Amino acid sequence: MKLPLGGLTPWPVVILGSHLPPGGGEGISVLATTHYMDEADYCNTIGMMYQGRLVSLASPDTIKDSLPGVLLQVDVEDPLEVQKVLQNVPCVLHISIQGMQLHVTVKRESDIGTIQRTLGRANMPPSNIEIIQPSLEDAFTSIVSQERDKAS
Repeated sequence: MKLPLGGLTPWPVVILGSHLPPGGGEGISVLATTHYMDEADYCNTIGMMYQGRLVSLASPDTIKDSLPGVLLQVDVEDPLEVQKVLQNVPCVLHISIQGMQLHVTVKRESDIGTIQRTLGRANMPPSNIEIIQPSLEDAFTSIVSQERDKAS
């Protein structure tokens, strides 16, 4: 059974789940498509597609755990400008904008000091930097970035 979940509010998704047999429907597979990563996080196995190709197939935790480096959430006033400053810093593996925050993947935890010094020299000090666990959105943007690097 294939179920497109994109565009559904969380309530239909909960109702759909309530129609599965007790115990999660052992022996039953449900193929659901969604572009909402927070919905995909509830699945046992997910496949991530990019440009018509399957680029990842594993459990959500396995995909998130496979990301290289350490993920930082960096709170800044101007994410676009800070992204420009950080994109060529050698210890930075990946950057994505998440609202008014940046998610910056660095090689190791000790690189936090490099990020702080770089932004301080650029007169763009962050209001906060913390290590966070990656989300599926972080994983997807990282995987897409890696795919783009392969293609270029």
